[in-house]
Amino acid sequence: ILNTMIRGDISNQQELVDMLKKYAVSNDFKYALKDPLDSVFNQLDVNKVATAGSLDGMRKLSTSQQGKATYLMYDPEWFEGGGGDTPEDEYKDYVNSVITASHYAHDNGFKFALTPLYKDIQEYDKQFAPYVDMVILQIPHYVNYYDTAVETAVQNIKLVNPDVIVLVQLIPRDRTTEVNID
Repeated sequence: ILNTMIRGDISNQQELVDMLKKYAVSNDFKYALKDPLDSVFNQLDVNKVATAGSLDGMRKLSTSQQGKATYLMYDPEWFEGGGGDTPEDEYKDYVNSVITASHYAHDNGFKFALTPLYKDIQEYDKQFAPYVDMVILQIPHYVNYYDTAVETAVQNIKLVNPDVIVLVQLIPRDRTTEVNID
């Protein structure tokens, strides 16, 4: 997976492109189309993923990303007291919102990806599984039973949709820190 988390000054972008081409394969994923290194990653033959945190954003991506992205990814996040890009009413109607987002993707020739929060994986995994082509699990790094949580989520999702691609977001941190900025 090629994630565009590279930061800092890259003086020779062509050198970076050449290095990444040695390792990138066509089934890799690049999922941040707004990154400053787009010009580098867009030169690679990988699956490109455009992301939106709202249904309105998904609707817009379904036209603006024609010919640019392979996947449209819905990243529904709403937090009590503020935060996240998803309107509260949309987030609270989680499964229907995921279904609608999947239609924006599939009806316009894209594959559909979902990035659910851990609490949403626990509550809705079997309900959203039939609609996704790829799911990126966001399971907090500080969970003491991390391995079991990941295994259970993958099993539940694959039980309903055996063809789904499941990726796990790994962000190594001190396990005692319960601040989830993932």
